[in-house]
Amino acid sequence: MQTITSLDQITTLDDNRIIGDLRFDHSKIIFHGHGNILLCPQSNTPSTLTSSTITFNGDNSVVYLGDSNPRCLLNLSLYNNSFCSIGSRNYFSSTLALQCSEQCNIVIGNDCLFSFGIWVRTSDVHLMFDTITHQRINMSKSVFIGDRVWVGQNATILKGSQIGSGAILGAGALTSGKALPSNTVWGGNPAKQIRANVFFHKPSSHAFTDADTKNWQHYPAGDDCIFHFDDNGTVEFLVFEAAVTALRSAEQRADYLKRFNQTPAHDRFFVGAQAQSAPPLADDTDLTIARLQAELASHRGVKRSGRLLADNVIRKLKGARGLSSKVGS
Repeated sequence: MQTITSLDQITTLDDNRIIGDLRFDHSKIIFHGHGNILLCPQSNTPSTLTSSTITFNGDNSVVYLGDSNPRCLLNLSLYNNSFCSIGSRNYFSSTLALQCSEQCNIVIGNDCLFSFGIWVRTSDVHLMFDTITHQRINMSKSVFIGDRVWVGQNATILKGSQIGSGAILGAGALTSGKALPSNTVWGGNPAKQIRANVFFHKPSSHAFTDADTKNWQHYPAGDDCIFHFDDNGTVEFLVFEAAVTALRSAEQRADYLKRFNQTPAHDRFFVGAQAQSAPPLADDTDLTIARLQAELASHRGVKRSGRLLADNVIRKLKGARGLSSKVGS
């Protein structure tokens, strides 16, 4: 086991790596396995881990950590062959608990608000089986949270949840295996949609006077908080995940996450109103190929670099199955 509490110690690492500019404030990074990478891009406002613990409990996992606003409070655990991507300018009221289990992943976009007491998990941890067939019934699934999402106090986000950009999950809400469309409000246990066509303003109203309350009865201008489908910018969460996991090494995955987050399209994580439950994750090669081909056919992807990578992913997957490597065949 190796424990890092400052960047001065990174030279002591064996075959794990911390790359980029990161500051520690009563925080630590623990490596139990091998071949893991924590990547923080160079920034004018580098990430500051405050009262945080990031634990790599297995091998070949990747954490991408964008610049925080003003601090990053995490209790993050990963095991084998997982990735956790956390974008930039996210706000944490207290420590956000995240757990990537059973080779599943967690993706968080930019400009999100996280209140107190929030848990995000990809697994039930213990296995459940049908009494008749003895087949497992609680497979682990990745969790995706888009850009500019507001998660309320004591909310719980469980396996298979997909939260579209601009969505709001209310205090005490629990979501599992659902797709929450962009610019909607959800609450309750289990979470249900309360209202559509909503966006939120990030600054706090705690200190508002009568004049402030009056002035903010109408949002002044702009639609940067409203998300739409963009034929050239929107990418399905599952396609994004398939592109990353198809890459063999932690170094390749870290590089892709860095490039993906450097120039994010505004509507990259839009989720449409027709989505009521999250589709099953791609758990076999044929399904992964089909989804990537559908994305290419509709000209959707992560700009040109993402489309080229998707082409390459399809070729690799088809090669592994002995299929034609021609894209779209």
